[in-house]
Amino acid sequence: MDATNSGRTTYTYDLTGNQRIEQPPTGNRTTTTWNYENQPTQYRLPTGLPVTMAYNGDNRRISLVQGTSTTKFVWDPVIDAYIQELDGSDFTRGRTTNSISRVASFLLHLASL
Repeated sequence: MDATNSGRTTYTYDLTGNQRIEQPPTGNRTTTTWNYENQPTQYRLPTGLPVTMAYNGDNRRISLVQGTSTTKFVWDPVIDAYIQELDGSDFTRGRTTNSISRVASFLLHLASL
């Protein structure tokens, strides 16, 4: 079926059920690449530019690169919680305000003393 003539967005999936292609009627196709853990590693946008993601050994996303912009994601290893975003120069772009995460991390730290 030709998505550009049908007026409908069509989707294509891989054998494990991951969405690989989104084809809207406008023809602005987005393609997604997945790793063996079924995590998206790259989106190819309609503009042709890639958005690339990387993961650590605990399967947590640790970076996102879009063009010349890099975002790094920092995780608290004690409680396995996302806590901060950094830019490509390691300047803070954002922090979580999850007080439960911070309290749990503090209590686990105290318990380890």
